[in-house]
Amino acid sequence: MVGMCRVAGWPVPEEFSLNPVNSVAALSHWRCLLVLAGEISPQGMGELTRRYPSTGLRRSSESSTSIQATLEQIPPSPRQEVLQQDEKQIPHSGSTGSAPYKKAEKTLIRSFDSHFHLDRLSARGPRIPLTHLAAIEQAFPQQPDKGYTTLLSGAVAVFCDQKTLPSEKEITALTQQGFTVMIGAHPKIILTRKERQRVKSLSQHPSVSGVGEVGLDHSVTSDLWHLQERQLRDLLTGLPPSRVLTLHIRGMRDDVTGVEAYMRCLDVITPIIKGSQKIQLHCFSSTTEVVQQWLESFPSTHFSISNMANSFNSQQRAALKSVPRNKLLLETDAPYFPPVGKKLNAPSLLDYTAESVATILGDISPEEVLELTETNARAFFH
Repeated sequence: MVGMCRVAGWPVPEEFSLNPVNSVAALSHWRCLLVLAGEISPQGMGELTRRYPSTGLRRSSESSTSIQATLEQIPPSPRQEVLQQDEKQIPHSGSTGSAPYKKAEKTLIRSFDSHFHLDRLSARGPRIPLTHLAAIEQAFPQQPDKGYTTLLSGAVAVFCDQKTLPSEKEITALTQQGFTVMIGAHPKIILTRKERQRVKSLSQHPSVSGVGEVGLDHSVTSDLWHLQERQLRDLLTGLPPSRVLTLHIRGMRDDVTGVEAYMRCLDVITPIIKGSQKIQLHCFSSTTEVVQQWLESFPSTHFSISNMANSFNSQQRAALKSVPRNKLLLETDAPYFPPVGKKLNAPSLLDYTAESVATILGDISPEEVLELTETNARAFFH
């Protein structure tokens, strides 16, 4: 299974698990293969036998019974329980009787969190290492009372705190475990020249997808704004268009849509980066006019929506509706913006955000939002 992961480029878990399944490669385990073989029709089994003749080894009925007994003793995984709801009887090959089979009712939907803080979530969350996507799913289980279940296919781990910036070795390990890594500097914190150089150096690591989050935050006093702009210019100098730029843009405290800050940031970066630059507007919450202006200047701009959508006003809701569907991303910004009833947010809880976005858009289901944004994120970050 390790070899399969390496050949396919999949993350290699510390330990393979069938309950719950934590790797696609785990499906090659003999127990999984035996269950799959049991679902092959008599006609299909005959075709397999014709194409791949027996090696001469014979399986005794005692061995078959023993294996089946072993399978029956294995507790079902949560995903098996989700995908198997109603029992129905179907004949199994090589048997005149029938065995119970549970028909799949819930759909498995892939999700991709486009922005969260792994370091901050790890510090505030459960005392278990969140070293891979499956660990996050286990630590923060999704809503059980839905007609679908989600599989976290990817998550962008954003590092913008100087004290917790990962080493090059840690960056490589994170990407091997399925994370996308971004390195940046929060605009509220003005770095020294040496610190800025460290951010630029790490962001150029081949396993890092780009620079972010960086940007402008006008919720602080105006005497700091020019320092934020100087820092932003320095961090973006020499950024290749193929790399992602994740921008944190916040307006003054009484400016809910932050139009002034969004337009000022556009003015600052336009002379520095190319029009083909890949840009993610993190926690986007502005207006339709801002959407149009950014797409005119930078057509590859993507708009990343968080649980802030729950409190969007009419202007912000209209802006979300105006975003081209192929430019839409979902994020949790975990551990922030936790869903109602939760102490912390996490990438595995992205379905809450999808529900809010689907409600605003009105013509699309939460499942479709998750599928759409998963596809968009994979194309955007890779």
